[in-house]
Amino acid sequence: MIPYGSEILKAMLDGTWKTCGPFAQHVTVKMEIRDEEGDRFEHVLSIFMLGRSSEDYRHAFGCMFLVIDQYHSTRIQTVLAHTDCEAAIHAGLYAAAKEVGISVFTTYCSVHIIRCITKGLKKSLGLTRIPSCVRVTVSVINSCVSLTFFISCLFFLAIHPV
Repeated sequence: MIPYGSEILKAMLDGTWKTCGPFAQHVTVKMEIRDEEGDRFEHVLSIFMLGRSSEDYRHAFGCMFLVIDQYHSTRIQTVLAHTDCEAAIHAGLYAAAKEVGISVFTTYCSVHIIRCITKGLKKSLGLTRIPSCVRVTVSVINSCVSLTFFISCLFFLAIHPV
């Protein structure tokens, strides 16, 4: 288990664009925060955006860090983020964090990774349905993703010893 305190923020970020009405993107951020006494609480933040570029995400996440800093009186030093496999979200989060001196460690949603790989294999092989060999390949790749997360955790622990 990764140790954390008031300076470490665990966050899950999920973007939705098909059901957000007139907005280009609705990002839900579920954060787990510890206060000065060590009590854990969750904060859910909804961000409605007019664009989906990395600059749009940078601005939105920059505002999110400002809210956390002011509303919760917590100075975040590290963010452990679990996000969609969207390059703009990733780039925007890193850019916003860099501006305020926050380190970011990111893992990606394995469901999104599996869908991308399956769709790509299906398209490149010209298939109409997914054969078992493709499912096995995707399962192996998913196991590698889990291994990458484990290695990221070890790297984090090496930087922030218990």
